[in-house]
Amino acid sequence: MTWRRFFRRAQWDADRAEELASHLDIETDENIARGMSPDEARRRAHIKLGNHVRIREDIYRMNTIGMLESLWSDLRFAVRTLVRAPLFAATVVLTMGLGLGLVGSAFTVFNAYLFRPIDLPSPRALHRLIWETEVTRRQWFRLKDYEALQPEADRLAQLAATENAAFREEDVTTQGLLVSGNYFELLGARPALGRLLRPDDAAARGGNAVVVLTHNAWRSRYRGNPAIVGQRIQLGRQPFEVVGVTQPYANLAGQELVSFYVPLSMADAFPGRAPWSEPQAASLVVIARLREGVSPSSMGPWLESWLRRRFPPPSEAAPVAVRLDSLATRLPLDDDAVAMLTLIMSAFGLVLLIAAANVTNLMLARALARQPEIAVRLALGAGRWHVARQLIVESLVLAVPAAAVGLALVTGLARVLPSVLVATWPAGMEPIENILMPLDPDVRVIAFLAALSALAAVLITLAPAGRLVRMRLASASRGQASSDVRGSRLRSGLVATQIAGCVLFLVGAMGLVDQSSRLANPPVDLSYDRVSILQTDTAAVRARVAARLPFEPAVDQVAVSWRPPLGFSLRTTAVTASASNIGKEIGYMGVSPEYFGLFDIRILRGRTFTSPEAAARAAVVVVSKATAEALWPGLDPLGQTLDITESSARRPDRPLPHGRLQVIGVAEDVANGSMTDGIDASCVYFPIDAQGAEDMALLVRGRSDDPDALRKAVTTALDDVARETPIRLASMQSMMGGASWAFRLFSAVALTLGIIGLLFAYSGTHAVVSFLVAQRTREFGVRMVLGATVWRIVWEMLLQTSRTALIGLAVGLAVAAGLARLAVASAPILEFSARPFVVGAAIVLTATIVAALGPLRAAARIDPAHALRAE
Repeated sequence: MTWRRFFRRAQWDADRAEELASHLDIETDENIARGMSPDEARRRAHIKLGNHVRIREDIYRMNTIGMLESLWSDLRFAVRTLVRAPLFAATVVLTMGLGLGLVGSAFTVFNAYLFRPIDLPSPRALHRLIWETEVTRRQWFRLKDYEALQPEADRLAQLAATENAAFREEDVTTQGLLVSGNYFELLGARPALGRLLRPDDAAARGGNAVVVLTHNAWRSRYRGNPAIVGQRIQLGRQPFEVVGVTQPYANLAGQELVSFYVPLSMADAFPGRAPWSEPQAASLVVIARLREGVSPSSMGPWLESWLRRRFPPPSEAAPVAVRLDSLATRLPLDDDAVAMLTLIMSAFGLVLLIAAANVTNLMLARALARQPEIAVRLALGAGRWHVARQLIVESLVLAVPAAAVGLALVTGLARVLPSVLVATWPAGMEPIENILMPLDPDVRVIAFLAALSALAAVLITLAPAGRLVRMRLASASRGQASSDVRGSRLRSGLVATQIAGCVLFLVGAMGLVDQSSRLANPPVDLSYDRVSILQTDTAAVRARVAARLPFEPAVDQVAVSWRPPLGFSLRTTAVTASASNIGKEIGYMGVSPEYFGLFDIRILRGRTFTSPEAAARAAVVVVSKATAEALWPGLDPLGQTLDITESSARRPDRPLPHGRLQVIGVAEDVANGSMTDGIDASCVYFPIDAQGAEDMALLVRGRSDDPDALRKAVTTALDDVARETPIRLASMQSMMGGASWAFRLFSAVALTLGIIGLLFAYSGTHAVVSFLVAQRTREFGVRMVLGATVWRIVWEMLLQTSRTALIGLAVGLAVAAGLARLAVASAPILEFSARPFVVGAAIVLTATIVAALGPLRAAARIDPAHALRAE
């Protein structure tokens, strides 16, 4: 019996079974009334019910088989059809493959840092415990806090503690990590060589001098020597025995620069604060692995309650907010990361959209050529849904090799991109190799490409499938094809979309090129060319070094500030001005008196701080010119006072002075905040000196442009006052070079996308004009016979193409102008001139006209007699 006959029989049986099932209860009661036992009556009812279920299963099975057989038939027909059109198939595959490859490459980078879990068991259970106080945004733990928390949190999570460790050899500082004995046990990490640290390694203070090297340090410093295990190496003040090497990329987020792990009990071997010698020092970072069934939302309130009991107000460590930062990935998927992900994926997605518009035009042209075929199929009784499904299957067949091309492009870029980044990375900055993650495509990337290719295949089929299934049956039965007026408008719209996207990319690329050249010498009004930032972990050492450095011949000036300028946006606080009673949110900086001279910041009125005022943290301030004009318009700011009020923005990152602060000077407007923020909209300078206990940046200005001379002077000063103290010395010139490098990278990416978009726009325009010329050949012949000149026809076609190009140009320029305005609003240092808009529009318009000229030359050579005979 064939499946069709079986299906009809099963359907008839099912209808009868449904009728019988509705009478099962009645029949059971009747059988009992006839004297049948209740068990026998129910047994017979169950048999009938089982037959009904079996029949329904047979129907479902036959439905599935029929659907699969129909899809298999469509698949074979699609393959045969595409084999007969190899040029069309290859064009679609390569075009879509290029678009998919670019979008997939962007997703691969985000996948490596935002989505791919670190190589540890159950990484999503790992969290960093942090709480905020009234005076700090990141409060760490003291040793006694960690020891008190550990037994109480045992039912919710396993806890481990870490603390930074570093030592200096001449002018090179090596970063490491002090960890509790259960650290690697909590992570579930495995060694690449030897073993990892165990709880007994940290059982007693100073008891076991063993070290585990990171995989990066083992390969870069010890050349991957497998015999390193068992050897003794000098770290800090004493030698350590190497007991193992970690697996590559098995470190947590934020540990990219860590070279070694040693037991927390060996803290005395390194300079800095040891948990036992300074019990009040809150320097431990606590890491938790949540137990099964415990979520951050349940752990957080418990931790907050515990902290409130341990640090009740008015303790400075009293919590105002508690966070459990996930350590599952390299970067947290926070609001900033989501915004960046959306922006970049939208830009790369626009390239795929341009490619899809190009392919849709090809599909529309092919659909018009296949109208006679589809008309015959409809006339012979084919359903409209079946015709549309056939076209979708053809697109899905093309999506498979397109996804393969995209995956090949992603794989190639994943191998090339790290080498390009390393080769172009600015000198003087931390090596980029430490933060580069493997970019090889994984299952997540392959699934993304598969889903995106299937979605694109369906989208590019909607327009041609809709046109074909809307054909009238009467016309189809006579084999007549419908007009293409609506299709022409759609094709023109798709070409306009391609042109708009191309303009957007080219304008953005040239604008970013301009910005990167400007950022080589940004308009920040700070003289930072010979300035370096020196940071130490010990406040006492910082003060002694600051006092010693001015005696070095290579050092010109030394100053301190709460934050180095041009690195971060200014913190803000709310103030109320005297006399005017104006309240505003203003930025603030804590600086020493030498800060203004070090950066050549002019004092326009009044004076700067004196050394005694800085040492006493006197209630005086220097305000910027913009701040003075905003708080005391039309008044003399000197001698005025301002009060710090409760801020409506973020809480200050450190305690600010209370009471009335007197203005003693007005400084010129400069950029103290982030480089992209530009000149400060407002800034108040508080007096500080190097003796403060809070974190500060030590700013050193050299007498010459030789960075090595300045580095040698800093090393000499450190050797005199604190030989073992590790330092971090970075020139502001290299920091600015890193920012300029980022802009050059973005401009190169945008330029690449613009060139690809230009190729798509060129090919799309050429294909559409060629198709229109071929479609209207008979019309052109008739018009020529009636007296129309060839050049008139060509001119009309050129005007039609130009209108489409101008629409796309207008849309692209409008969107580019809107995005440029948003960029300037978010980063005031940016400036977009008219040049990128004019040049980008000119390039795209020229390419569009050139793309149209080739087919129009063919139209100029049309023979009217031959055109009239054309079918």
